[in-house]
Amino acid sequence: MKRVPAILAIIIGILDAALAVGIVLLLVQPGGSGGESAAVISESFEDNSESYGDAAPSSAYTRIIRAEAGNTSASSNEPIPTLTPTPSPSASETVEGMPDSDFIFPYSSTRQITEAEMNQKLTDKSTSQRAINEIYARHGYLFHEDKNPVDYAYFNSKSWYQALPKIDSQETVRSQFNDTEIANVDALIAYQNARNWG
Repeated sequence: MKRVPAILAIIIGILDAALAVGIVLLLVQPGGSGGESAAVISESFEDNSESYGDAAPSSAYTRIIRAEAGNTSASSNEPIPTLTPTPSPSASETVEGMPDSDFIFPYSSTRQITEAEMNQKLTDKSTSQRAINEIYARHGYLFHEDKNPVDYAYFNSKSWYQALPKIDSQETVRSQFNDTEIANVDALIAYQNARNWG
């Protein structure tokens, strides 16, 4: 029985390593000096223009690219548009715009839940199972009143859950999970099993 959690721990370790490599690859950007970056981006569009049909590169888009690449002299008398950053979610809301208070792990769809967070928030079997169920609930899994009355009442009290179309199949719901959600569900199950809460 101890072999299964060890295998899950190895799988989670591999997933963590793959996630770290992906983040590093996203942060490392190829390119040289500013002018070269703009040329590569413009050529990339031109080289792939067949994929875009008759579309031509937007002059505003090209000016933004050149300005970001440090080649501001390439624009004519037209002003370079200012990019307005998208505001980040407040501390009281999750990425999906749902209140943090509605979740055990508000960001379980966007980042890996750490073991320290699990140790802090998961104190018993029912809380642990609810953490798994909330990932399913975000995708509209239908909880049945006769099979799981506690989670049925809990999730149906949340306006975000009420607004979702409901799906009666766990497999169908799980097929909609992103890689982070899959890893988090697997980690939560391994955490349960390690404590004999399964």
